[in-house]
Amino acid sequence: MSQLFKLENHTIEIKQTKYPLTLRTLFGTSHSKTNTRTNCLISVCLDSSRTEIGYGEIGLPPKKPNCYLADPQDISLWFEAFYDYLEKICKTKNKEKSFDFELPLKKNEWLSAVELPNWFLLLLYAIDTFPANNEKYSKAAQNGIEGACLDLLSKCLNLPLWKIITNNKNKNKNKNKNENENENENNKTQLVELPAIPAFYTIGINTNSESILTSLKFGLKFTCNLKLKASKDLDLLFKTFEIIEDYQKENQKNEIVDKINGIWSIDANADWTPEISLQFLDRLDERLKKKIYMVEQPFPLQIETLEKSEIEAWKVVKSKYLEAGIRIYADESVSTVDSVMKVAPFSHGVNVKLEKAGGIRQAIQTIHEAQNSGLTIWIGMMVGSVLASNMAGSIALLAGHTDADGGLLVTDECQPFEGGFDWDKSNGTITLSKEPGFGTISKEN
Repeated sequence: MSQLFKLENHTIEIKQTKYPLTLRTLFGTSHSKTNTRTNCLISVCLDSSRTEIGYGEIGLPPKKPNCYLADPQDISLWFEAFYDYLEKICKTKNKEKSFDFELPLKKNEWLSAVELPNWFLLLLYAIDTFPANNEKYSKAAQNGIEGACLDLLSKCLNLPLWKIITNNKNKNKNKNKNENENENENNKTQLVELPAIPAFYTIGINTNSESILTSLKFGLKFTCNLKLKASKDLDLLFKTFEIIEDYQKENQKNEIVDKINGIWSIDANADWTPEISLQFLDRLDERLKKKIYMVEQPFPLQIETLEKSEIEAWKVVKSKYLEAGIRIYADESVSTVDSVMKVAPFSHGVNVKLEKAGGIRQAIQTIHEAQNSGLTIWIGMMVGSVLASNMAGSIALLAGHTDADGGLLVTDECQPFEGGFDWDKSNGTITLSKEPGFGTISKEN
């Protein structure tokens, strides 16, 4: 599905397609098991250029009530309506020569660090004011089109997007054109050394020991830090611990052993109770307590519906985990700025995902709100390609940890993109790309 739009002296083509992704191994969570996923790819092309194309990816896990709300059909319906809305805005702009360029900049001061073209501001204005944003599934769609616009803008400026996001100093807008062109040309080679970001590889729930080992061995090629999906079945989780540690013992003389000794996070995906949470903590010996960095979303999705006794029980869980040196993070229960405060009593941090927030701009607002509330930040993602991983990676410098590993979870053959950030397998970190945009390259180009 694609459409052309005329804006002043520019022609903009927006295209939305879906594409299947094949996972390397069965990926199990507390609510689903999948071997394949179908995500959506958004592209924005400026003036029919084959080099200036921005891309955004929409990760679409299996639907889950009050949590994962969009599928490929929902995304297509959203874009059909969005195309009609954008066409009306373009006609109005071309006719009246007036436009509220400030709206997309509100609460997004980091965008003011660069000169923003009118075509970009108009697209963001359309995204922000689109009436269908009231639909529950709209956040995922907004992320895809906004990501493609930001990728294209960054490529036009010859800057990595993370550089724009983390640049807090407004550029002098009175510089002449040649000075700006020279600065953009030099920025790519004059970037300061990037801090390494601790990153995790996710192992899904699986009852098959060989499948767990297969996933483990692959993940350890990239990072020593592991994220383990969990359910109510604590015996299965501790069995997974044993498989990992047995593999470590069997490879004492192998260099891979150093990569196993990273930290772990446990993702309960809203499947635990306060009782199960405390049972898990009681079963950990001191060695495992030091090994586990955090437990993610042990509590239910809709915490606002909990009884007072349940609320108090989860507060006790938070306190007990802190005493043990293990953090609790909220994931499914927090999406945008508005949901941060409701999880604060139960959490030490929040997992920010682009599809939940509605894109990079709203994700950054959520991050700032959480930090102002004393919460730490984890950047997560849905299963996706290298592109989706680098979209998440673009805001990872604002966080403490990330599991931007979607590009590792799917096979190389189904990847539509390559490039992006580098994994440092010796210490389990990623270093962001210095290439423009998200740093990825379409294999079709």
